[in-house]
Amino acid sequence: MTMPRTAHSAFRLPDGKVLVVGGSNEGGTAPGSAELFDPGTGTWSPARSMSTARVNFAAAMLTDGKVLITGGWHLVSGTALNTAEQYDPATGLWSPIAAMGTPRYNQTATRLADGRILVSGGVNNDNQGGIATAELYDPSTNLWAPTGSMAAPRETDEAGGHPAVLLPATGDILAIGGSNNLSGILNTAERYRPGTGIWSATPALDAARQGHTATLLGDGTVLVVSGLDDFGPVASNELYDPATNAWSAAAPPLTPRSGHSATALLDGQVLVVGGTGAGGVQLVSAELFQGP
Repeated sequence: MTMPRTAHSAFRLPDGKVLVVGGSNEGGTAPGSAELFDPGTGTWSPARSMSTARVNFAAAMLTDGKVLITGGWHLVSGTALNTAEQYDPATGLWSPIAAMGTPRYNQTATRLADGRILVSGGVNNDNQGGIATAELYDPSTNLWAPTGSMAAPRETDEAGGHPAVLLPATGDILAIGGSNNLSGILNTAERYRPGTGIWSATPALDAARQGHTATLLGDGTVLVVSGLDDFGPVASNELYDPATNAWSAAAPPLTPRSGHSATALLDGQVLVVGGTGAGGVQLVSAELFQGP
Protein backbone atom coordinates (compact mmCIF):
# COMPACT_ATOMS: atom_id res chain seq x y z
CA MET A 1 0.00 0.00 0.00
CA THR A 2 1.02 3.66 -0.10
CA MET A 3 1.19 3.82 3.74
CA PRO A 4 1.04 1.51 6.79
CA ARG A 5 -2.49 1.19 8.21
CA THR A 6 -3.95 -0.32 11.39
CA ALA A 7 -7.67 -0.49 12.32
CA HIS A 8 -8.68 0.33 8.74
CA SER A 9 -11.45 -1.26 6.66
CA ALA A 10 -11.48 -2.88 3.23
CA PHE A 11 -14.36 -3.72 0.88
CA ARG A 12 -14.68 -5.37 -2.51
CA LEU A 13 -16.56 -2.94 -4.76
CA PRO A 14 -18.99 -3.99 -7.53
CA ASP A 15 -16.23 -3.72 -10.15
CA GLY A 16 -14.02 -6.17 -8.21
CA LYS A 17 -11.58 -3.58 -6.87
CA VAL A 18 -10.97 -3.34 -3.10
CA LEU A 19 -11.42 -0.03 -1.25
CA VAL A 20 -9.08 0.31 1.77
CA VAL A 21 -10.00 3.26 3.96
CA GLY A 22 -8.90 5.07 7.13
CA GLY A 23 -6.98 3.68 10.07
CA SER A 24 -3.95 4.93 11.97
CA ASN A 25 -0.25 4.94 11.19
CA GLU A 26 3.08 5.29 12.97
CA GLY A 27 2.78 9.07 13.13
CA GLY A 28 -0.19 8.73 15.47
CA THR A 29 -2.54 10.48 13.05
CA ALA A 30 -5.94 9.26 11.92
CA PRO A 31 -5.82 9.62 8.16
CA GLY A 32 -9.09 9.90 6.31
CA SER A 33 -7.29 8.69 3.21
CA ALA A 34 -8.37 5.78 1.05
CA GLU A 35 -6.86 3.72 -1.75
CA LEU A 36 -7.96 1.10 -4.26
CA PHE A 37 -6.44 -2.33 -5.00
CA ASP A 38 -6.94 -3.78 -8.47
CA PRO A 39 -6.69 -7.62 -8.32
CA GLY A 40 -6.30 -7.74 -12.10
CA THR A 41 -3.04 -5.80 -12.04
CA GLY A 42 -1.99 -6.21 -8.40
CA THR A 43 -1.54 -2.44 -8.09
CA TRP A 44 -2.78 0.30 -5.73
CA SER A 45 -4.15 3.76 -6.65
CA PRO A 46 -5.37 6.70 -4.50
CA ALA A 47 -9.06 7.28 -3.74
CA ARG A 48 -10.79 10.37 -2.33
CA SER A 49 -10.40 10.85 1.45
CA MET A 50 -13.28 10.61 3.94
CA SER A 51 -14.83 13.87 5.10
CA THR A 52 -13.87 12.99 8.71
CA ALA A 53 -10.51 11.44 9.61
CA ARG A 54 -11.37 8.63 12.03
CA VAL A 55 -9.79 5.50 13.48
CA ASN A 56 -11.35 2.33 14.96
CA PHE A 57 -14.59 2.95 13.08
CA ALA A 58 -16.90 0.28 11.63
CA ALA A 59 -17.85 -0.06 7.98
CA ALA A 60 -20.34 -2.06 5.90
CA MET A 61 -21.34 -2.29 2.26
CA LEU A 62 -24.92 -1.33 1.39
CA THR A 63 -26.99 -3.26 -1.14
CA ASP A 64 -26.45 -0.53 -3.75
CA GLY A 65 -22.66 -0.97 -3.57
CA LYS A 66 -21.98 2.13 -1.46
CA VAL A 67 -19.72 1.79 1.60
CA LEU A 68 -21.05 2.98 4.97
CA ILE A 69 -18.63 4.29 7.64
CA THR A 70 -19.93 4.56 11.22
CA GLY A 71 -18.54 6.20 14.35
CA GLY A 72 -14.90 5.79 15.33
CA TRP A 73 -12.45 7.74 17.47
CA HIS A 74 -11.48 11.30 16.56
CA LEU A 75 -7.90 11.90 17.69
CA VAL A 76 -8.14 15.70 17.40
CA SER A 77 -11.17 16.07 19.70
CA GLY A 78 -10.41 12.94 21.74
CA THR A 79 -13.99 11.67 21.62
CA ALA A 80 -16.05 8.83 20.22
CA LEU A 81 -18.07 9.79 17.14
CA ASN A 82 -21.72 9.12 16.33
CA THR A 83 -21.39 10.52 12.82
CA ALA A 84 -21.59 8.38 9.69
CA GLU A 85 -20.84 8.82 5.98
CA GLN A 86 -20.95 6.79 2.78
CA TYR A 87 -18.70 6.30 -0.26
CA ASP A 88 -20.23 6.08 -3.73
CA PRO A 89 -18.00 3.99 -6.06
CA ALA A 90 -19.77 5.41 -9.11
CA THR A 91 -18.65 8.98 -8.31
CA GLY A 92 -15.75 8.37 -5.92
CA LEU A 93 -17.33 10.86 -3.46
CA TRP A 94 -18.16 10.73 0.27
CA SER A 95 -21.40 12.18 1.73
CA PRO A 96 -22.82 12.37 5.29
CA ILE A 97 -25.84 10.34 6.48
CA ALA A 98 -27.89 10.38 9.72
CA ALA A 99 -25.90 10.05 12.97
CA MET A 100 -26.13 6.99 15.23
CA GLY A 101 -28.02 7.11 18.52
CA THR A 102 -24.84 6.30 20.50
CA PRO A 103 -21.27 7.54 19.88
CA ARG A 104 -19.04 4.47 19.65
CA TYR A 105 -15.71 3.16 18.41
CA ASN A 106 -14.35 -0.40 18.13
CA GLN A 107 -17.87 -1.50 17.19
CA THR A 108 -19.00 -3.66 14.27
CA ALA A 109 -21.26 -2.83 11.33
CA THR A 110 -22.83 -5.74 9.45
CA ARG A 111 -25.43 -5.83 6.67
CA LEU A 112 -28.50 -7.97 7.30
CA ALA A 113 -30.26 -9.95 4.59
CA ASP A 114 -32.94 -7.24 4.32
CA GLY A 115 -30.32 -4.53 3.68
CA ARG A 116 -30.36 -2.94 7.12
CA ILE A 117 -27.05 -2.46 8.98
CA LEU A 118 -26.52 -3.87 12.49
CA VAL A 119 -24.02 -1.86 14.59
CA SER A 120 -23.04 -3.60 17.85
CA GLY A 121 -20.76 -3.13 20.83
CA GLY A 122 -17.71 -0.90 21.03
CA VAL A 123 -16.89 1.85 23.51
CA ASN A 124 -18.54 5.22 24.00
CA ASN A 125 -17.60 8.42 25.84
CA ASP A 126 -19.38 7.39 29.06
CA ASN A 127 -18.22 3.76 29.46
CA GLN A 128 -14.58 2.94 28.73
CA GLY A 129 -15.10 -0.74 29.63
CA GLY A 130 -17.11 -1.59 26.53
CA ILE A 131 -20.80 -1.56 25.73
CA ALA A 132 -23.18 -4.37 24.75
CA THR A 133 -25.83 -2.26 23.03
CA ALA A 134 -26.71 -2.49 19.34
CA GLU A 135 -28.67 -0.41 16.82
CA LEU A 136 -30.01 -0.81 13.28
CA TYR A 137 -29.65 1.56 10.30
CA ASP A 138 -32.26 1.50 7.53
CA PRO A 139 -30.80 2.95 4.29
CA SER A 140 -34.29 3.31 2.78
CA THR A 141 -35.32 5.79 5.49
CA ASN A 142 -31.88 7.05 6.63
CA LEU A 143 -32.91 6.32 10.25
CA TRP A 144 -31.35 4.47 13.22
CA ALA A 145 -33.30 2.38 15.80
CA PRO A 146 -32.19 0.41 18.91
CA THR A 147 -32.29 -3.41 19.00
CA GLY A 148 -31.36 -6.19 21.47
CA SER A 149 -28.06 -6.01 23.36
CA MET A 150 -25.33 -8.65 23.27
CA ALA A 151 -24.80 -10.95 26.26
CA ALA A 152 -21.34 -9.46 26.83
CA PRO A 153 -19.75 -6.08 26.04
CA ARG A 154 -17.35 -6.46 23.12
CA GLU A 155 -14.68 -3.99 22.13
CA THR A 156 -10.95 -3.83 21.53
CA ASP A 157 -8.17 -1.25 21.53
CA GLU A 158 -6.07 0.00 18.62
CA ALA A 159 -5.82 -3.58 17.38
CA GLY A 160 -9.26 -3.16 15.78
CA GLY A 161 -12.89 -3.98 16.54
CA HIS A 162 -14.47 -7.40 17.13
CA PRO A 163 -15.70 -8.68 13.76
CA ALA A 164 -19.22 -9.77 12.90
CA VAL A 165 -20.43 -11.47 9.72
CA LEU A 166 -23.76 -12.38 8.10
CA LEU A 167 -24.56 -16.10 7.88
CA PRO A 168 -26.60 -16.31 4.62
CA ALA A 169 -28.26 -19.67 5.31
CA THR A 170 -30.10 -18.34 8.38
CA GLY A 171 -29.74 -14.56 8.16
CA ASP A 172 -28.08 -14.54 11.59
CA ILE A 173 -25.11 -12.33 12.47
CA LEU A 174 -22.06 -13.95 14.11
CA ALA A 175 -20.02 -11.70 16.47
CA ILE A 176 -16.60 -13.10 17.38
CA GLY A 177 -14.10 -12.44 20.16
CA GLY A 178 -13.04 -8.94 21.20
CA SER A 179 -12.48 -7.88 24.80
CA ASN A 180 -13.92 -6.08 27.79
CA ASN A 181 -12.55 -4.87 31.12
CA LEU A 182 -14.21 -7.66 33.10
CA SER A 183 -13.06 -10.70 31.08
CA GLY A 184 -10.07 -9.41 29.11
CA ILE A 185 -9.59 -10.82 25.60
CA LEU A 186 -12.52 -13.09 24.69
CA ASN A 187 -12.69 -16.51 23.04
CA THR A 188 -16.50 -16.37 22.98
CA ALA A 189 -18.88 -15.76 20.08
CA GLU A 190 -22.62 -15.15 19.78
CA ARG A 191 -25.29 -15.06 17.07
CA TYR A 192 -27.94 -12.36 16.51
CA ARG A 193 -31.35 -13.39 15.13
CA PRO A 194 -32.85 -10.41 13.22
CA GLY A 195 -36.41 -11.73 13.51
CA THR A 196 -36.31 -11.60 17.30
CA GLY A 197 -33.50 -9.13 18.02
CA ILE A 198 -32.03 -11.72 20.44
CA TRP A 199 -28.39 -12.85 20.81
CA SER A 200 -27.39 -16.46 21.71
CA ALA A 201 -23.99 -18.03 22.49
CA THR A 202 -22.03 -20.37 20.19
CA PRO A 203 -19.21 -22.77 21.21
CA ALA A 204 -15.97 -21.03 22.17
CA LEU A 205 -13.07 -20.48 19.77
CA ASP A 206 -9.80 -22.38 20.29
CA ALA A 207 -7.98 -19.07 20.91
CA ALA A 208 -8.98 -15.81 22.54
CA ARG A 209 -8.42 -12.98 20.07
CA GLN A 210 -9.09 -9.33 19.34
CA GLY A 211 -8.24 -7.27 16.29
CA HIS A 212 -8.86 -10.33 14.07
CA THR A 213 -11.04 -10.53 10.96
CA ALA A 214 -13.98 -12.72 9.98
CA THR A 215 -14.65 -13.38 6.29
CA LEU A 216 -17.46 -15.43 4.73
CA LEU A 217 -16.11 -18.04 2.30
CA GLY A 218 -17.82 -19.52 -0.74
CA ASP A 219 -18.88 -22.70 1.07
CA GLY A 220 -20.70 -20.73 3.79
CA THR A 221 -18.03 -21.14 6.47
CA VAL A 222 -16.42 -18.15 8.20
CA LEU A 223 -12.64 -17.65 8.18
CA VAL A 224 -11.18 -15.96 11.28
CA VAL A 225 -7.67 -14.63 10.66
CA SER A 226 -5.00 -14.07 13.33
CA GLY A 227 -5.63 -11.20 15.78
CA LEU A 228 -4.04 -10.44 19.14
CA ASP A 229 -3.99 -12.22 22.51
CA ASP A 230 -2.19 -11.40 25.77
CA PHE A 231 1.15 -12.48 24.28
CA GLY A 232 1.07 -10.84 20.85
CA PRO A 233 -0.25 -11.62 17.35
CA VAL A 234 -2.07 -14.98 17.19
CA ALA A 235 -0.34 -17.41 14.83
CA SER A 236 -3.49 -19.37 13.96
CA ASN A 237 -6.66 -19.10 11.90
CA GLU A 238 -10.04 -20.77 12.55
CA LEU A 239 -13.13 -21.74 10.56
CA TYR A 240 -16.73 -21.60 11.82
CA ASP A 241 -19.35 -23.85 10.23
CA PRO A 242 -22.86 -22.42 10.75
CA ALA A 243 -24.49 -25.73 9.78
CA THR A 244 -22.80 -27.66 12.60
CA ASN A 245 -22.28 -24.68 14.96
CA ALA A 246 -18.64 -25.79 15.36
CA TRP A 247 -15.10 -24.33 15.06
CA SER A 248 -12.10 -26.01 13.40
CA ALA A 249 -8.48 -25.11 12.60
CA ALA A 250 -7.59 -23.45 9.26
CA ALA A 251 -4.21 -22.97 7.57
CA PRO A 252 -2.18 -20.51 9.71
CA PRO A 253 -1.28 -16.99 8.53
CA LEU A 254 2.08 -16.38 6.87
CA THR A 255 2.47 -13.25 9.03
CA PRO A 256 0.52 -13.13 12.32
CA ARG A 257 -1.12 -9.70 12.56
CA SER A 258 -3.89 -7.68 14.21
CA GLY A 259 -5.88 -4.67 13.08
CA HIS A 260 -5.63 -5.87 9.48
CA SER A 261 -8.36 -6.28 6.89
CA ALA A 262 -9.47 -9.43 5.06
CA THR A 263 -11.55 -9.23 1.89
CA ALA A 264 -13.04 -12.05 -0.17
CA LEU A 265 -12.10 -11.68 -3.84
CA LEU A 266 -14.21 -12.75 -6.82
CA ASP A 267 -12.03 -15.83 -7.40
CA GLY A 268 -12.64 -17.15 -3.86
CA GLN A 269 -9.31 -16.06 -2.38
CA VAL A 270 -9.14 -13.78 0.68
CA LEU A 271 -6.88 -10.70 0.55
CA VAL A 272 -5.32 -9.97 3.98
CA VAL A 273 -3.78 -6.48 4.21
CA GLY A 274 -1.72 -4.44 6.66
CA GLY A 275 -2.21 -4.36 10.42
CA THR A 276 0.32 -4.67 13.24
CA GLY A 277 2.78 -7.54 13.50
CA ALA A 278 5.16 -8.86 16.14
CA GLY A 279 6.88 -6.20 18.22
CA GLY A 280 4.25 -3.62 17.30
CA VAL A 281 5.60 -3.17 13.77
CA GLN A 282 2.96 -1.74 11.43
CA LEU A 283 2.73 -3.70 8.21
CA VAL A 284 2.40 -2.76 4.55
CA SER A 285 2.46 -6.42 3.52
CA ALA A 286 -0.44 -8.40 2.10
CA GLU A 287 -1.12 -12.13 1.64
CA LEU A 288 -3.76 -14.33 0.02
CA PHE A 289 -5.68 -17.15 1.69
CA GLN A 290 -6.69 -19.85 -0.79
CA GLY A 291 -10.38 -20.33 -0.06
CA PRO A 292 -12.53 -23.33 -0.99
